Amino acid sequence: MSSSTSDNSKIKEMNEINANTFSDGIDKSLNNAKELLSDALLLNENNRKARAHALLNLCKEEIGKLLALSKLFIETKRGKIIVEDDLNGIFRGRDAHKDKIRSSLFLEHQIWDIAFDDKNDEFYKSVKTVTDNLINNVQESVTAKEDSLYVSFKRGKFFQPSELISEDKVSDLIIMCALMIQSAEGIVEGLKTNLDAILKSCEKLLPK
Repeated sequence: MSSSTSDNSKIKEMNEINANTFSDGIDKSLNNAKELLSDALLLNENNRKARAHALLNLCKEEIGKLLALSKLFIETKRGKIIVEDDLNGIFRGRDAHKDKIRSSLFLEHQIWDIAFDDKNDEFYKSVKTVTDNLINNVQESVTAKEDSLYVSFKRGKFFQPSELISEDKVSDLIIMCALMIQSAEGIVEGLKTNLDAILKSCEKLLPK
């Protein structure tokens, strides 16, 4: 083996991320999501609704990150080599926030599906439509987060965040974040207790 090949191999080995490291990242993302929700509740109780709304959106993004890390955790368990550069789409890059928001919206979509047995319920159909639209246009969620942090210009006027964020918006988002955290806890528990058995039983069906 040439010196150059050996050096590249060492660099790759140094940058490789194993399943235990991803497991730690998943735990920390879940804990951070819980802390963001807790901080948002404190702000909301003190009538800082716009800032609460901002933290709730960050909470959803953190859950989106957890889902992305969970996917990579599964891939390492299946033997795929993941290196630091593979995390660029989660932690860096122009679309990192959008990707995390999109992941969280897919989970939100599933929560609504579970919550309603009657798929003809008018409220279910309305929230499903809203969620579908947000998945297809993630920029709307980015704008909503920015509106809760910065002065914005809309319809020929400037608005402070407190003028745009209603109590109902915050209340609805608190409930959804709590449900998403509860769902994420179930996902994490399943990954840590059942994944090896599931992969072993399905290994003949999974592509190499």
